[in-house]
Amino acid sequence: QFYFTLVLLLVSSAAAPAGACKMPVKIEANMQKRVSKIEHHGYHFILADFSGIQDEAEYLRTFDIVEQEVLKFPKDGLVPMIVDISNSKMTPSISARGRLLVRNLKAAGYQDSLTAIIGGSNLQKAVVSAISAFRSDIFLAGTREEGIAQLVACLKKTAPKK
Repeated sequence: QFYFTLVLLLVSSAAAPAGACKMPVKIEANMQKRVSKIEHHGYHFILADFSGIQDEAEYLRTFDIVEQEVLKFPKDGLVPMIVDISNSKMTPSISARGRLLVRNLKAAGYQDSLTAIIGGSNLQKAVVSAISAFRSDIFLAGTREEGIAQLVACLKKTAPKK
């Protein structure tokens, strides 16, 4: 699974009600700024910028854009991600949307990919650290630049440039 969502799932305070994420969500043009493709040294990643989001609806719309962008990548390759959750607010509906994202991408044939997590609360950081003890495809980075550098270093060892 895309393990950045596990961070979202574990730090949520309560389970979301069934069907909480089934409402259609309108994607506004300015939301595209939150999700972008980055190219560095010939490698391509998705930057999912959840930083500073306090509004649940905005968080959910950003998840929709993340899903759309991942679906543009080839299914047979990695979809490395930088996920910035600095100063953002989590809710049960956000966690439910994270689970839906994982299910949708798995159903579409996507595999686990490298993920750099930026920011987050102490609890979120502890969760990511615990996961990274068992998984080498998710890790904490202090800044986006550090995340990009770590992703590129990992990709150089495991994946051809795309």
